[in-house]
Amino acid sequence: MPALTERAVGVVGAGPALASLLRWVRPTFALAGDARPALDIGYFANVIPVAPNLGIAIGTDGVGTKLLIAQAAGRFDTVGIDCVAMNVNDVLCVGARPVALVDYVAVEEPTAALLDGIGRGLARGCELAGISCPGGELAQVREMLRGARPGSAIDLVGTAIGTVALDRIIAGQDVRAGDVLIGLESAGLHSNGYTLARRALLERGRLALEDHVAELGCTLADELLRPTRIYVPAVLPLLDAVVIVSRIGVGRELLRHAAILFVLAIVSLSLWRSTRSPSSD
Repeated sequence: MPALTERAVGVVGAGPALASLLRWVRPTFALAGDARPALDIGYFANVIPVAPNLGIAIGTDGVGTKLLIAQAAGRFDTVGIDCVAMNVNDVLCVGARPVALVDYVAVEEPTAALLDGIGRGLARGCELAGISCPGGELAQVREMLRGARPGSAIDLVGTAIGTVALDRIIAGQDVRAGDVLIGLESAGLHSNGYTLARRALLERGRLALEDHVAELGCTLADELLRPTRIYVPAVLPLLDAVVIVSRIGVGRELLRHAAILFVLAIVSLSLWRSTRSPSSD
Protein backbone atom coordinates (compact mmCIF):
# COMPACT_ATOMS: atom_id res chain seq x y z
CA MET A 1 0.00 0.00 0.00
CA PRO A 2 1.55 3.35 -0.99
CA ALA A 3 2.51 5.76 1.75
CA LEU A 4 0.08 8.54 2.51
CA THR A 5 1.74 11.89 1.98
CA GLU A 6 0.39 15.35 1.36
CA ARG A 7 1.44 15.10 -2.27
CA ALA A 8 -0.33 11.75 -2.58
CA VAL A 9 -3.62 13.31 -1.43
CA GLY A 10 -3.26 16.30 -3.74
CA VAL A 11 -1.75 18.89 -1.41
CA VAL A 12 1.29 20.31 -3.19
CA GLY A 13 3.34 23.46 -2.83
CA ALA A 14 2.19 26.39 -4.93
CA GLY A 15 5.74 26.98 -6.16
CA PRO A 16 5.90 28.86 -9.48
CA ALA A 17 2.14 29.47 -9.42
CA LEU A 18 2.45 31.48 -6.19
CA ALA A 19 5.36 33.42 -7.68
CA SER A 20 3.04 34.45 -10.50
CA LEU A 21 0.75 36.07 -7.94
CA LEU A 22 3.45 37.64 -5.79
CA ARG A 23 5.13 39.38 -8.72
CA TRP A 24 2.03 41.57 -8.91
CA VAL A 25 1.36 41.93 -5.20
CA ARG A 26 4.83 42.78 -3.91
CA PRO A 27 5.19 45.97 -6.02
CA THR A 28 2.10 47.41 -4.30
CA PHE A 29 4.27 48.02 -1.23
CA ALA A 30 5.70 51.10 -2.95
CA LEU A 31 2.21 52.56 -3.48
CA ALA A 32 1.51 52.97 0.23
CA GLY A 33 3.94 55.81 0.95
CA ASP A 34 4.57 56.14 4.70
CA ALA A 35 2.37 53.08 5.27
CA ARG A 36 4.67 50.72 3.37
CA PRO A 37 4.58 47.28 5.04
CA ALA A 38 7.40 46.75 7.52
CA LEU A 39 8.04 43.12 6.54
CA ASP A 40 8.35 41.18 3.31
CA ILE A 41 5.65 38.75 2.23
CA GLY A 42 6.12 35.33 3.81
CA TYR A 43 5.65 35.94 7.52
CA PHE A 44 2.51 34.91 9.37
CA ALA A 45 1.35 38.53 9.38
CA ASN A 46 2.62 41.89 8.20
CA VAL A 47 2.83 45.24 9.96
CA ILE A 48 1.61 48.55 8.56
CA PRO A 49 3.09 51.73 10.14
CA VAL A 50 0.27 54.09 11.11
CA ALA A 51 1.92 56.51 13.57
CA PRO A 52 5.34 57.14 15.13
CA ASN A 53 6.46 53.79 16.56
CA LEU A 54 3.01 52.25 16.10
CA GLY A 55 2.05 49.57 13.63
CA ILE A 56 -1.07 47.61 12.82
CA ALA A 57 -0.34 43.92 12.33
CA ILE A 58 -2.66 42.19 9.88
CA GLY A 59 -3.06 38.57 8.86
CA THR A 60 -5.67 36.36 7.23
CA ASP A 61 -6.38 32.63 7.37
CA GLY A 62 -9.22 30.14 7.09
CA VAL A 63 -10.44 26.96 8.72
CA GLY A 64 -9.82 24.85 5.62
CA THR A 65 -11.03 21.29 5.09
CA LYS A 66 -11.73 20.85 8.80
CA LEU A 67 -15.04 22.32 7.71
CA LEU A 68 -15.80 19.08 5.85
CA ILE A 69 -15.67 17.26 9.19
CA ALA A 70 -18.05 19.83 10.68
CA GLN A 71 -20.40 19.44 7.71
CA ALA A 72 -20.37 15.63 7.87
CA ALA A 73 -20.97 15.68 11.63
CA GLY A 74 -23.54 18.47 11.46
CA ARG A 75 -21.65 20.39 14.14
CA PHE A 76 -20.65 24.00 13.56
CA ASP A 77 -20.32 25.45 17.06
CA THR A 78 -16.52 25.14 17.29
CA VAL A 79 -15.27 26.12 13.83
CA GLY A 80 -15.68 29.81 14.67
CA ILE A 81 -13.13 29.29 17.45
CA ASP A 82 -10.80 27.81 14.84
CA CYS A 83 -11.27 30.86 12.63
CA VAL A 84 -10.37 33.23 15.44
CA ALA A 85 -7.44 31.09 16.59
CA MET A 86 -5.78 30.68 13.20
CA ASN A 87 -5.74 34.45 12.76
CA VAL A 88 -4.89 35.78 16.22
CA ASN A 89 -2.12 33.19 16.57
CA ASP A 90 -0.63 34.47 13.30
CA VAL A 91 -0.77 38.09 14.47
CA LEU A 92 1.00 37.10 17.69
CA CYS A 93 3.89 35.78 15.61
CA VAL A 94 5.07 39.28 14.72
CA GLY A 95 4.85 40.44 18.34
CA ALA A 96 1.45 42.14 18.11
CA ARG A 97 -1.44 42.12 20.56
CA PRO A 98 -4.57 41.05 18.64
CA VAL A 99 -7.47 43.49 18.95
CA ALA A 100 -10.11 42.57 16.36
CA LEU A 101 -11.20 40.10 13.69
CA VAL A 102 -13.62 40.33 10.79
CA ASP A 103 -15.01 37.16 9.22
CA TYR A 104 -16.07 36.01 5.77
CA VAL A 105 -18.70 33.26 5.77
CA ALA A 106 -19.63 31.70 2.42
CA VAL A 107 -22.59 29.32 2.55
CA GLU A 108 -24.54 27.04 0.29
CA GLU A 109 -27.70 27.61 2.35
CA PRO A 110 -27.89 30.27 5.12
CA THR A 111 -29.84 28.30 7.72
CA ALA A 112 -30.39 29.68 11.20
CA ALA A 113 -28.84 26.61 12.84
CA LEU A 114 -25.68 26.86 10.75
CA LEU A 115 -25.15 30.56 11.33
CA ASP A 116 -25.99 30.28 15.02
CA GLY A 117 -23.29 27.63 15.41
CA ILE A 118 -20.70 29.67 13.56
CA GLY A 119 -21.59 32.81 15.50
CA ARG A 120 -21.42 30.93 18.79
CA GLY A 121 -17.89 29.76 17.97
CA LEU A 122 -16.76 33.20 16.81
CA ALA A 123 -18.01 34.73 20.04
CA ARG A 124 -16.24 32.13 22.16
CA GLY A 125 -13.03 32.57 20.20
CA CYS A 126 -13.16 36.34 20.65
CA GLU A 127 -13.73 35.84 24.38
CA LEU A 128 -10.67 33.57 24.66
CA ALA A 129 -8.50 35.96 22.63
CA GLY A 130 -9.76 39.16 24.26
CA ILE A 131 -10.77 40.74 20.95
CA SER A 132 -13.90 42.02 19.21
CA CYS A 133 -15.56 40.97 15.96
CA PRO A 134 -16.71 44.36 14.65
CA GLY A 135 -18.07 43.12 11.34
CA GLY A 136 -17.87 40.60 8.53
CA GLU A 137 -19.42 39.33 5.34
CA LEU A 138 -22.02 36.64 4.61
CA ALA A 139 -22.02 35.40 1.02
CA GLN A 140 -24.61 33.04 -0.45
CA VAL A 141 -22.77 31.25 -3.25
CA ARG A 142 -24.78 28.08 -3.77
CA GLU A 143 -23.34 27.41 -7.25
CA MET A 144 -19.73 27.61 -6.00
CA LEU A 145 -19.82 25.32 -2.95
CA ARG A 146 -20.25 21.58 -2.58
CA GLY A 147 -19.79 20.05 0.85
CA ALA A 148 -19.92 16.77 2.71
CA ARG A 149 -23.74 16.84 2.79
CA PRO A 150 -26.25 18.59 0.51
CA GLY A 151 -26.92 22.13 1.65
CA SER A 152 -24.22 22.12 4.35
CA ALA A 153 -21.26 23.54 2.44
CA ILE A 154 -19.50 26.54 3.96
CA ASP A 155 -16.19 28.34 3.85
CA LEU A 156 -15.00 30.36 6.82
CA VAL A 157 -12.14 32.86 6.69
CA GLY A 158 -11.00 35.64 8.98
CA THR A 159 -8.71 38.65 9.00
CA ALA A 160 -7.24 39.80 12.31
CA ILE A 161 -5.46 42.98 13.27
CA GLY A 162 -3.29 43.80 16.25
CA THR A 163 -1.07 46.57 17.54
CA VAL A 164 2.69 46.51 17.92
CA ALA A 165 5.43 49.08 18.50
CA LEU A 166 7.52 49.29 15.34
CA ASP A 167 10.70 48.77 17.33
CA ARG A 168 9.21 45.63 18.92
CA ILE A 169 8.29 43.71 15.76
CA ILE A 170 9.35 40.09 16.12
CA ALA A 171 10.75 38.58 12.93
CA GLY A 172 13.57 36.40 14.19
CA GLN A 173 16.24 39.03 13.71
CA ASP A 174 17.47 38.74 17.31
CA VAL A 175 17.78 34.94 17.54
CA ARG A 176 21.07 33.95 19.17
CA ALA A 177 22.76 30.72 20.15
CA GLY A 178 21.76 29.87 23.72
CA ASP A 179 18.27 31.33 23.51
CA VAL A 180 15.62 29.32 25.35
CA LEU A 181 13.08 27.39 23.28
CA ILE A 182 9.55 27.37 24.72
CA GLY A 183 7.04 24.88 23.32
CA LEU A 184 3.32 25.22 24.12
CA GLU A 185 1.13 22.15 23.82
CA SER A 186 -1.39 22.07 21.01
CA ALA A 187 -5.01 20.99 21.28
CA GLY A 188 -4.63 18.41 18.52
CA LEU A 189 -4.50 18.93 14.76
CA HIS A 190 -5.72 22.52 15.07
CA SER A 191 -6.83 23.48 11.54
CA ASN A 192 -3.97 22.15 9.43
CA GLY A 193 -3.49 18.86 7.64
CA TYR A 194 -7.11 17.75 7.47
CA THR A 195 -6.96 16.60 3.86
CA LEU A 196 -4.29 14.07 4.85
CA ALA A 197 -5.99 13.25 8.17
CA ARG A 198 -9.36 12.58 6.53
CA ARG A 199 -7.78 10.30 3.94
CA ALA A 200 -5.81 8.39 6.59
CA LEU A 201 -8.56 8.01 9.18
CA LEU A 202 -11.82 7.91 7.26
CA GLU A 203 -10.77 6.26 4.01
CA ARG A 204 -7.72 4.11 4.68
CA GLY A 205 -8.45 3.57 8.38
CA ARG A 206 -12.18 2.94 7.67
CA LEU A 207 -13.19 4.79 10.82
CA ALA A 208 -16.47 6.62 11.12
CA LEU A 209 -16.87 10.00 12.76
CA GLU A 210 -19.23 8.53 15.34
CA ASP A 211 -16.77 5.74 16.29
CA HIS A 212 -15.46 5.91 19.85
CA VAL A 213 -11.65 5.70 19.84
CA ALA A 214 -10.42 4.24 23.12
CA GLU A 215 -6.97 5.81 22.85
CA LEU A 216 -8.54 9.25 22.54
CA GLY A 217 -11.31 8.72 25.07
CA CYS A 218 -13.86 10.27 22.70
CA THR A 219 -15.40 9.86 19.29
CA LEU A 220 -13.37 10.59 16.20
CA ALA A 221 -15.61 13.58 15.48
CA ASP A 222 -14.96 14.98 18.96
CA GLU A 223 -11.22 14.76 18.41
CA LEU A 224 -11.16 16.12 14.87
CA LEU A 225 -13.44 19.03 15.82
CA ARG A 226 -11.44 19.92 18.93
CA PRO A 227 -10.90 23.69 18.56
CA THR A 228 -7.55 25.18 17.70
CA ARG A 229 -5.87 26.47 20.84
CA ILE A 230 -5.77 30.24 21.15
CA TYR A 231 -2.33 31.19 22.42
CA VAL A 232 -2.98 34.85 23.20
CA PRO A 233 -3.24 34.50 27.01
CA ALA A 234 -0.08 32.38 27.19
CA VAL A 235 2.06 34.38 24.78
CA LEU A 236 1.20 38.03 25.48
CA PRO A 237 3.05 38.06 28.84
CA LEU A 238 6.14 36.68 27.07
CA LEU A 239 6.36 39.13 24.19
CA ASP A 240 8.82 41.45 25.91
CA ALA A 241 11.22 38.54 26.35
CA VAL A 242 10.94 36.50 23.13
CA VAL A 243 12.87 36.98 19.90
CA ILE A 244 10.85 34.75 17.60
CA VAL A 245 7.28 33.50 17.72
CA SER A 246 6.08 30.79 15.38
CA ARG A 247 3.43 28.15 15.04
CA ILE A 248 4.34 24.97 13.23
CA GLY A 249 1.54 23.45 11.19
CA VAL A 250 1.24 20.48 8.90
CA GLY A 251 2.49 20.91 5.37
CA ARG A 252 3.57 24.53 5.55
CA GLU A 253 7.10 25.83 5.12
CA LEU A 254 7.06 27.53 8.49
CA LEU A 255 10.78 27.33 9.23
CA ARG A 256 11.70 29.64 6.36
CA HIS A 257 12.20 32.66 8.60
CA ALA A 258 13.87 30.88 11.53
CA ALA A 259 10.44 30.06 12.94
CA ILE A 260 11.39 28.26 16.11
CA LEU A 261 9.47 29.16 19.20
CA PHE A 262 5.78 28.65 19.35
CA VAL A 263 3.02 26.08 19.45
CA LEU A 264 3.74 22.62 18.02
CA ALA A 265 7.52 22.92 18.28
CA ILE A 266 8.96 19.44 17.92
CA VAL A 267 12.65 20.09 17.70
CA SER A 268 14.19 16.69 18.30
CA LEU A 269 12.14 13.87 19.72
CA SER A 270 15.19 11.73 20.28
CA LEU A 271 16.97 14.50 22.19
CA TRP A 272 13.83 15.13 24.27
CA ARG A 273 13.55 11.48 25.15
CA SER A 274 17.22 11.24 26.07
CA THR A 275 16.89 14.07 28.59
CA ARG A 276 13.81 12.69 30.34
CA SER A 277 14.20 10.72 33.55
CA PRO A 278 12.97 7.09 33.46
CA SER A 279 10.30 7.87 36.05
CA SER A 280 8.71 10.49 33.81
CA ASP A 281 7.48 7.94 31.23
